[in-house]
Amino acid sequence: MSEDIPTPVPDVVSMDTLMNDHAMLLQRELATKTFLMDQLINVPASSLKPALLQWASSGFPSATILLQLPIDVPEVCSDGISRNVTDYIEFCMGSDAPQIYVALSSKLPDIMVSYAIVGTTFTAYVSKY
Repeated sequence: MSEDIPTPVPDVVSMDTLMNDHAMLLQRELATKTFLMDQLINVPASSLKPALLQWASSGFPSATILLQLPIDVPEVCSDGISRNVTDYIEFCMGSDAPQIYVALSSKLPDIMVSYAIVGTTFTAYVSKY
């Protein structure tokens, strides 16, 4: 009586696999940085205007969502370290989170901008001073 015994899959990491995985993670981190740069740093103030006009037409309620950005955090980064969302944003951007958020706030000088990260979503809120 013969039993079909599955052949074990070799548990190895080849140099090719390592190089490919590293390159994919670097590409993913660059894509995250580009996304955040476009949405937080280089965003034209005029593109925020529709959301701000909706806020105005609602009577300027406090903590109104200005924008929400889903952040896709990998299990491990290209340097082999696992990070939470805030640390991943800082890792991809190469600077501390408060410095990153100042760029968006500077586009709205008379408006209080606050931020929160819940789960994997970055949210910017606006309120009147």
